[in-house]
Amino acid sequence: MGRKGQVLVGFLLLLPLFLILFVFVVDVGFMKIAERSVENTIKEAITYGLKQEQLPEDEKQQKIETILKKNIDSIQTLEVTVTSEEIKVHVVVTRQNLFGTLINQRIYKIDKTYKGYNDQKIRIIKE
Repeated sequence: MGRKGQVLVGFLLLLPLFLILFVFVVDVGFMKIAERSVENTIKEAITYGLKQEQLPEDEKQQKIETILKKNIDSIQTLEVTVTSEEIKVHVVVTRQNLFGTLINQRIYKIDKTYKGYNDQKIRIIKE
């Protein structure tokens, strides 16, 4: 009879830990989704640039930069290098995170560099 509230007290003591863990898992999930979105946009822009063989390099570079700026928010750094053999894209993006307010780091950085080239088949590699 004297043990009636023990489970409730234990649950209430562990509830903040479960909530912190839940927020962390959700935040990491959102970070991975944002990271994947940036990667896919970079790959699409490189593929577009490699398919436009008739365009001059400077025009190709401008079009790739336009695609990236339209589809990626909060770009800190954008470097696009177009040569006759390859296209290299380096993007740094900052995003706010939810869990960071607890550990006093409110933004995280996505830093991606990809290189694409066309030798009978379009190849895009991560650097």
